[in-house]
Parts: sequence; C-alpha cells; structure tokens
Amino acid sequence: MTFANASGNKLSDEALLLLLSEFADLVASKRSLSAGLRHYEDISLGSIGEAAKSIRLQLEDGKDLSEAFDQITSKYDNAIKSTLKVVMDTGSWEPLYLLVDLIREKSAERKQRRLSAVAPLLNTFLAAGILFLVLPYIIHSVASYNLSLIDQYPMIFGAADWLANQPFVAGFIALVVSIFLGCLFFIVGRRLNQKGRVFGEYSIFACWLASQIQPRGSSPNGRQDEAEIRKPVLSSMIMCSADAACIADEWCNVPEKLQRGAVNINELAIPVSCPDPIGQCIVDLASGKRNQDLVAGDLRTISEIYQQRAHHHGRWSRQMAPQMLAWVLMISMMILLIQVILYPLLEVLKGTLP
Repeated sequence: MTFANASGNKLSDEALLLLLSEFADLVASKRSLSAGLRHYEDISLGSIGEAAKSIRLQLEDGKDLSEAFDQITSKYDNAIKSTLKVVMDTGSWEPLYLLVDLIREKSAERKQRRLSAVAPLLNTFLAAGILFLVLPYIIHSVASYNLSLIDQYPMIFGAADWLANQPFVAGFIALVVSIFLGCLFFIVGRRLNQKGRVFGEYSIFACWLASQIQPRGSSPNGRQDEAEIRKPVLSSMIMCSADAACIADEWCNVPEKLQRGAVNINELAIPVSCPDPIGQCIVDLASGKRNQDLVAGDLRTISEIYQQRAHHHGRWSRQMAPQMLAWVLMISMMILLIQVILYPLLEVLKGTLP
C-alpha cells in the first residue's frame, strides 16, 4: 500500500500512518489546518513533509479536505474519502482516528499473513523436491539392486527412471507443483476466512455508522464531547460506512429504498450478508422507533464483538489452517520416503521368514 504525493514520491505504510495521525491530532486540536500543516512539513521527514505541503497548498487554494487529499491515492481511497466526508459533515475527528486504526490493523494483518505463509511455503517446496527430485533417485537405486521389482511395478519405476535422468524437468515439475499447492493453500485460507472477512467488514461498517450517528472525538485533554454540528441523512451515512468497509456495491440499492420510505428489512433490500443485529439497527434508524444515540451505542458494541470474531477467524485461517495442511503434506512425504527406503529390506525379510 503506497500513497503518492503531488511530486510523485511515495509514502510507506509507516509514513502514511504518521501523516494521518498528525492530521487527526491537528483536527482534534481545532488549530488552523494551514498553520499546523506548515509547521509539520518543516519538522517531518522529507516525503511526509512533501505530502503535508501538498495538502496545505490544496487547502489554501480553497479546496475542501477530500479534494486536498486527492493527490494521495491508495487502495484505501474510498475509506479516506468517506472519512473526510464524515469529518466535514459532522465536525467530528473520531473517524480520522478510526481510519488510522483501520490502516494500522490492515497493515499488521498483511504482514502477519506474509510471515505465517513462510513455513507452509517452505514445507511445500521441500515436499515437492522430495517427491520429484529425491524419490526418483532412491527408487532408481532400489531397482538397480532388485531388477524383479521393475517387473512388478513397471509404471512407477519407469517414471522414476525418467525423472532421475531428467533433473531439470523434474525440478521444473517440482516448482509448478509447489506453486499450485501454494495457491491451493491460499484459496483454502480465504475460504476458511470467509466468515471472518464478513465480520471484519461489518465491524468497520457498524463503527463508521455509529461515528456519524453519534459524532464524538477526543479533545487534547482526553475529554469526550459531542460534535454539535449537523448530521448527514441516513442514506448518506450508510453509503459512507459501506465505502469505508469496501462493501458499497452490496448497499448501493438501499439509499433509493430509504428515499421511497421503506422501513423494514425486506423493503430496504438490505444485503443478505448483513448480520441480523446490524440490519435491525438500520430498520430502527429508518423507522425512528428508537433513539439514535441508543442505536449508535448498540452499533459500537456490535462492532467490538465482530472485530473480536474477525480476529479469531483470521488467526485460524491465516496461521493454523495453512500450517496444519503443510504439516500433513510433509508427514505424508516422510512416510512415503521411509517406505521407499525400507522396501528392499522388507523384501529381504519376507524371503528369509518361514
């Protein structure tokens, strides 16, 4: 994930988090954005300072926050634009801190996934190497000492003899099989984490929605206070939250249904992937049956619960499941290797036993 400033330089994840964290603190302090960014660009690292300068110049030209951040592009474009829109609509700086936490969590999750994939991939390459490079030589050697085995298993010994005499072809086959198994492990991990991804997406959705219904933020002295600024309409809040959670396509029909006066789940065309508690909160907001602040409190609680569930499912799919599959593969290769090595000895023992 990289963000580019106007001069074409790119920021690392850490630099991006520093910039967004500083900008969130600046908004929370209610200082002048132009003056604060000017000070920050003077004391920060080169690439971060250039990005801060680009944002400051855009703001001084009369552009709003989302236009000022247009020069910074990444895979989180939708989340950044949605966050800045919420900040401008509600006056709350809470979404900026939520955005920083979101990017930090996604970055850590991506690093963890890469690290956890190292051992399974090594096991996969090792298993493929044993199967296509080591075993053929062992089988070829066994056959040279016991020619009768070739007549019993002609296909196996023929394939082993061919692979033993074609090491480059055998290595290429081992590489292809390793890549295939690695892709298979990746697909299995994603399938196992399907439910975890849903929980993660709707944890973000619920948290963003609550931050717009009940906008609040941390002031410099740590005191929590409400932002006494207008709240956007429900349809806008829903789409901003969906953009932040990268599920906007699933919710694109809901604003139109809201404008038509829909007040229940079926009429609102709430996606089937949406968990029932969040769907009920949307219905309560649309019908006005419950106090919005109470609904916001429920959404925050739901977000925390779903975040915990997403972490649980993610840990299983990213770490435990691939490692278990890799170990099963390696144990199978070890058993096969031992059987091939001991086969001549077993044949000799069979001939000597009464």
